[in-house]
Amino acid sequence: MSETAYPERYTLEMAARVISEQTGEKDKDIQSLLIAAVQEGKLPVCKPGSDVYYKPSTVREFYEEAFWDDLNIWMDEFLPRIKWRFPGDEKEEMGQITLAAAAGAEPDYQEYLSLDEIILLAHAICYALGIPPNPEDRNAFSDNRESDYAELLNRAQSAIHSDKLNADKIDGEYWISKEAFRLWIEHQGIPLNKRYMEVAPMNSKPHSPVKKRANAIVKAAKELFEDPMKIPDGGKSELRELLCRKQKNLFTQSTFDAAWKYLRKKNFVQMENHKDYITSK
Repeated sequence: MSETAYPERYTLEMAARVISEQTGEKDKDIQSLLIAAVQEGKLPVCKPGSDVYYKPSTVREFYEEAFWDDLNIWMDEFLPRIKWRFPGDEKEEMGQITLAAAAGAEPDYQEYLSLDEIILLAHAICYALGIPPNPEDRNAFSDNRESDYAELLNRAQSAIHSDKLNADKIDGEYWISKEAFRLWIEHQGIPLNKRYMEVAPMNSKPHSPVKKRANAIVKAAKELFEDPMKIPDGGKSELRELLCRKQKNLFTQSTFDAAWKYLRKKNFVQMENHKDYITSK
């Protein structure tokens, strides 16, 4: 299958076939895992022609469709040892970055210092290698820098998939803290622009993708239920459906659930019947 042949969304049987072709795993085994994931709410799907997630009462491998990035999120969590991932918009956007750097050019150091602690993995790699993150700043290209970028990106993604490097994924792009990236990159054996690996005070508060989702959940909970600490029965599902529908660039079912767990751990949201639930347990 050529790079241009990958669609944006897949039926479950299509997804299983593609994974099988790319990895050598048995088609039917993957298909069974995908069906179970949809049944258990671990993989969001849509009806053909619709962009709205829904929970089918009967999962049909030839009917329900999953987006490429949702399939990758599911694979990250449940098939971490399989390194292949579905190409999509991420590949197109990353392609602009991997064209390497202008010979002798470097990114703006003050711009780097002004960034939030959480930045794009692609940009972190650019800064580490002394490559301007904006493709428009590059007038001449260095094959060596292009090779270094591709190598480091591949290592970083493999580390993320094997839980050796923490990152959040939004719209097909990884976001990472500069500190976590610096600590990981010290062991990679690639000559780096040490100047950009310093940890400096930030000019603005960090806003990780998880915290962005958490803030959106709390805001929506206040609008719907007034008190985020007294969410009624069914309120969590209502919030999930609302945010996944209205903020598709930020939420899927799995990313909502991850942000919800973060909020519960911080005690920022709570079900109204929370005490009754604990007692019944």
